[in-house]
Amino acid sequence: MAVNDNGFVTIHRKIMQWEWYTDGNTMRLFVHLLLLANHRDTKWRGEVIRRGQVLTGLDKLSKELGLSVKKIRVALEHLISTSEVANRSTNKYRVITINNYASYQDKKECKGQAEGQAKGQSKGNQRAASNNDNNDNKNTLSYEREARQLKKASFSPPSLEESVDHFASKGWPVTEAEKFWHHFNSNGWKVGGKAPMRSWESAAHNWMKNAKTYGGHNGAGINGYRNGTLAHQQPLTPECLPGIMQRIADDPRYT
Repeated sequence: MAVNDNGFVTIHRKIMQWEWYTDGNTMRLFVHLLLLANHRDTKWRGEVIRRGQVLTGLDKLSKELGLSVKKIRVALEHLISTSEVANRSTNKYRVITINNYASYQDKKECKGQAEGQAKGQSKGNQRAASNNDNNDNKNTLSYEREARQLKKASFSPPSLEESVDHFASKGWPVTEAEKFWHHFNSNGWKVGGKAPMRSWESAAHNWMKNAKTYGGHNGAGINGYRNGTLAHQQPLTPECLPGIMQRIADDPRYT
């Protein structure tokens, strides 16, 4: 999609207090997405790309910013984790939605200055600015609701490679990432075998948290389940013994 280079975005100085401001890759990616985002709804091959959305891909962003795909993926995960953006991906492309996009595309101040300099109609500009405020507030609320709904409904499961990269970025081995991916891939990416998953990154976080607590899942899955069965109902394997022995040693009842 062609980039419209005739528009502008506004960024408030308070962005310097933003938690990702000093993270170079995340900051670059966010500003880049702001500049790429549609300022009005468009269509691309039957797909509606709405205001504040970017149709792109990891490889494309990598080439545009001169960063590796892995660095782009990590930076994107940062933005998703703090709800700066929402992501919906397919096997061909991904649509990234900038939440609260209207706050970065506020034209009323610049428009008011231009009209004031050209016509000298300060009172008319004040009324126009007031109307723009009301319209922008309505558009912002409407878009925020749409973005939240899109974020809830736009879950796309990761590939095995994405899972491995994510676990590796947290210092976890390939085997644990494979256990995580195969477990949820086999049950249709449902939490507890029932509820549809909304964020695989959050599920991975819980997986790693439980694995650290219990000395590895050993195929048990989140909350001790495997294929709908509790872990204590599964046959013991040699890999389970070190964790069991350690828990016995730490239990004051056996001292």
